[in-house]
This record gives sequence, structure tokens and C-alpha cells, in this order.
Amino acid sequence: RRGASSHDGLPIQTWSARIEPRGRRPGGLPVMVGANGPRMLRLTAELADHWNGGGEASDRRRAVSGRG
Repeated sequence: RRGASSHDGLPIQTWSARIEPRGRRPGGLPVMVGANGPRMLRLTAELADHWNGGGEASDRRRAVSGRG
């Protein structure tokens, strides 16, 4: 899809936002995972590029990374 788009609503408003796909990225798209359970945190650390952990970030990060 190309061209421009406008939206007037919650939570954002845009007017004449340009739609310009930029093609493939070297290495593919980054993967972000939202997880808090122990198993998913291990998988996220192993496989994801970014982590969205909500409000408990510091405690969870220490538990998963092994850094204290």
C-alpha cells in the first residue's frame, strides 16, 4: 500500500502520514516479545531482539540475565 493516510481518534491522530515501505532489512525484522513467565523469559532472552516486560523490569531482568 502506498500514498497517504489520515486518522482522527484515540490514542493518536495523524494527517497525511506518508506510507512508504522501505523494503527488507538486513537480518530481517526485529522481534519484540512481551513476556513475564519464567519459561517465556528464557525463550525471549534466547530468541528475541527486544523485550517488553511491563512494570517489573528490574527484578525480572536480573532473574533472567543472572546478573545480580
